Amino acid sequence: MENQRSPKPSLQVRSLPLLPETLETRKMPNLKKFVDEVKIELNKVSWSSRNDLVTSTIVIMLSCVFLAMFIGICDFAISRIINLIMR
Repeated sequence: MENQRSPKPSLQVRSLPLLPETLETRKMPNLKKFVDEVKIELNKVSWSSRNDLVTSTIVIMLSCVFLAMFIGICDFAISRIINLIMR
């Protein structure tokens, strides 16, 4: 019996367009439109006042400090208990 192989598919190579031409003709109008739409949307945002931001920042920082202290105390206590049990 004769070995029959299927023919190899032909490889098609496409030339790619030059990068600068592609960016200028295809991407730039979309980019400009995108930036314009972002500006319009950012104008619709209700931004917090500086006082609100400072107050929120202080609350978050204090919360982090207290949480770190709590975790440190718990870690210290648990390590002491384990050391007492291991002796």
